[in-house]
Amino acid sequence: MYCYRITKYNPKFRDTSGVYKKDEWISYSDISHTFEGEVLSAENYLNVEEAYIEAISLFINATNMDALSVAALEKYEAPKKTDYWYSQDLLDTYHAIGINQDLDSKTVLVAARLALRKYLWCKLESENMFVHFGHDYYMYIGSKKKPTHIIPQIESLGLFVEKIDESPYMQTASDNESDEN
Repeated sequence: MYCYRITKYNPKFRDTSGVYKKDEWISYSDISHTFEGEVLSAENYLNVEEAYIEAISLFINATNMDALSVAALEKYEAPKKTDYWYSQDLLDTYHAIGINQDLDSKTVLVAARLALRKYLWCKLESENMFVHFGHDYYMYIGSKKKPTHIIPQIESLGLFVEKIDESPYMQTASDNESDEN
C-alpha cells in the first residue's frame, strides 16, 4: 500500500530524529491563541481544515471508493451549538457513527471533520484505502492505487505530503495477539 503522512507541518522544521520544532497550533481549540507571533483566526483554522478534507476527497475520488468502514473509534465530547461552525449534520453524525459501520464518501468527510476537531478519533479503512487521524493534527492516508497525480493537488492546498512506510495506527499481527491476551 502507498502510505502518506499529510499535514500542515513543513518537514524542513523537523530535527534529525523527526521531531517538529516550530511552535504551531495543533487543534481546533487553539483558535484565538498566538503562535509564532500570529493569532490563529477561525478563518485560518477553517482554511487548513478544508485543505485536509479536500485531500481526503481527492484520495476517495482517485481510488473510486464508495465507502470506508469505521475500524476504530473513540468518542469524546459531542459538538455544541456554541462551537464554531456547529451544524446539525456534525451532531447527527457524531451520534450515529459506530464501530464497523460503513460510511459513504459524504459521511467520511463529516467524520473527518469531527476527528480534526477532536470530537472523536477514528480509523477509516477499506481493502483499498485508509484514513487515520493522529495527535496534533496529523493525518495518514494509504491507497493500493498509486496516487501520483493527486499529490501535487494536495500540496497546492498548502499541505505537505510525506511518503511513509505505514501509518503508525496500522494494526499488526502482534497487536492482534496482544488484544486476545
